[in-house]
Amino acid sequence: MYADGVGEFGNISDNQLNQYITLSNSPHYDASLTLYATLLKSSGALTVSSSGKHSQMVLAEFSGAGLTVDKSALAAPNNAATCPSAGPLSVTTTGSTLLIGALVENVTNGTTSFSSGTLVQGQGSQKGAFQLVYQLAPVAGTYTQQFAFSPGYNAGNQSCALVALRANSAAPPAPGPVITSITPGSGTPGSTVTIAGTNFGASQGMGMVQFGSITAVPTSWSSTIIVVPVPTGASTGNIVVTVGGVASNGNSFTVIQPPTMLHSVRCSKAANCAATWPVTAGNLLTVMFADGVGQGGNISDSQLNAYNTLKSIGHYASGLTLLGTVLKSSGALNVTSSGVHGQIVLVEFSGVGLTVDASTQAAPDNSANCPSGAPLSVTTTGSDLLISAMVGNVTNGSTSFSSGTLVEGVGSQVGAFQFVYQLAPAAGTHTQRFTFAPGYNSGNQSCALVALRAL
Repeated sequence: MYADGVGEFGNISDNQLNQYITLSNSPHYDASLTLYATLLKSSGALTVSSSGKHSQMVLAEFSGAGLTVDKSALAAPNNAATCPSAGPLSVTTTGSTLLIGALVENVTNGTTSFSSGTLVQGQGSQKGAFQLVYQLAPVAGTYTQQFAFSPGYNAGNQSCALVALRANSAAPPAPGPVITSITPGSGTPGSTVTIAGTNFGASQGMGMVQFGSITAVPTSWSSTIIVVPVPTGASTGNIVVTVGGVASNGNSFTVIQPPTMLHSVRCSKAANCAATWPVTAGNLLTVMFADGVGQGGNISDSQLNAYNTLKSIGHYASGLTLLGTVLKSSGALNVTSSGVHGQIVLVEFSGVGLTVDASTQAAPDNSANCPSGAPLSVTTTGSDLLISAMVGNVTNGSTSFSSGTLVEGVGSQVGAFQFVYQLAPAAGTHTQRFTFAPGYNSGNQSCALVALRAL
């Protein structure tokens, strides 16, 4: 392909003495386009020469196609934002073909796009800006291409062409990709999906994987297996693999939105605590009681929700209780306890229920760490919300934790506490450890780690 601000024509030759034919030629002012092709006589090094100097010379080698032009189309609009300026270039093929689309344009300060295919080479905004695009047409049919420049007011003269070259009968273009299975069939953004199938190609090259309209970034690619994380922003729909401009069949995939921490509030030295926001029916509300000396008794709320005890540690001077409920109703909520607690913490989460995947706890005496030995550890079997909490009898120092995000916390005192959460997008082992410094000011501590299964 020759791309020029002002056309440079003449002969074309190479060091193998191959004979070239002209596929398309548009000597348009400031946007000249010429497409040549040859069947290579020899393997090895190749240098192409022209009798003129060109803004761009592009060489692209294809297998499985010959020099038989099935159909072609050409347009050369003046000062247009699209090429063609009206409907797209269109060719109706009579069999399996290789479609080559090309554009040369005189534009400034913008971007060029194309309606179909895969970009081979391209350069953006200037005189002689160009794009060379290809796609496979595996069967007879009508195929189109249109180039567009944005913003249109910066566009100029353009030349564009679409050429369909008949596939060799002895060596047709490679068949398109086929997806046979997706494992697992659902997951959260960031979780790993394995796509099995055929005709993916030995390496990714210019292939791509899309979850609906969102393009993913594979971590592994072979002719039969692609491993790819679910991209951020993906929603439930089809996964499609595209190779050489040919899209596979779509296989459905359910995107599970991860649990989200929505709101929290803390009430000190109280027997009741009201949410300072309208809660939402179906969400999870967790309640934490933190006490210098444990306060047991019932828990109730203004919606008459039923609470499950997730963890309860009645350790002297570091009582810790974690409870949870799936909210029945939306609106105002007030939680009441039969005892006065050093701290009551309410936290609302979406995307998670009350199914406990795993949990653990510790209650060391006079220790700088909770646990005093190895960290709290849970092994999850799927996508989980991890809630960890600590209550300690400490003075004059600070408490830290090894992983997660702090929701609510109070520093150094009898009944000091921390409420922390993190997301575990896939099955695995997850740990937590709380540390107080300086250790000589620490006292009794209680800590817990609970994994709740995502919806």
